[in-house]
Amino acid sequence: MMRLDPPRKFSFRPEGRPEWSTEFKRFRTAAKLHLEDEARETFFVDTVEKKISEPWRILLSITHLADDKKTDADFKIDTGADVNIINKQTWLSLGKPQLLEGNFNLSSPGEALEVKGKFEAEIKGVKTYIYVIGNNVDNLLSRVAASALKLVKRVDQLKFNMVKCTPVMNDVTPYSISTARRVPIPLQSKVKKELERMKELDIIEEITEPTD
Repeated sequence: MMRLDPPRKFSFRPEGRPEWSTEFKRFRTAAKLHLEDEARETFFVDTVEKKISEPWRILLSITHLADDKKTDADFKIDTGADVNIINKQTWLSLGKPQLLEGNFNLSSPGEALEVKGKFEAEIKGVKTYIYVIGNNVDNLLSRVAASALKLVKRVDQLKFNMVKCTPVMNDVTPYSISTARRVPIPLQSKVKKELERMKELDIIEEITEPTD
């Protein structure tokens, strides 16, 4: 593989600046391309476990698209996994479908994963790639596949058109009172609008006297 050394130390002489600038730009471009190439096939495989609850498991039928061979496999639904993985035993039960080789980098916090390759498959009408791992690992269904199969759903935000008030006794002393910070000028109009909204909803009330 071609190696490009970093640019030499700049001497701060005017006559040497054009040549040094060319070397620096060439090295910066090469470094950026190298990082992009490494990140292109790097995936993360992780499992989130909780001892007091059972993991989400599902029995799915895998169809190898090259020869239309089917087999059932037990998967653990893992929203922390970027890709689908199966162990070597499951791959053998599929009839050892031909694998696409490449520089695949699957990282896991537990151990280094021995990636044999990947193949294209279909799971309930969803086409996806499945990576074969040589280690004795659990079959994992990634968040992308689980979402496509409608097994999980992403919820970014919950919004309720209601205000919930928590009653507080009159003799309760606040835990702490901090001096209000000065509102930046660009945000003053937005803050004023929000305060008016909260006052109309009876969440806050205007105080014109100093508090204790």
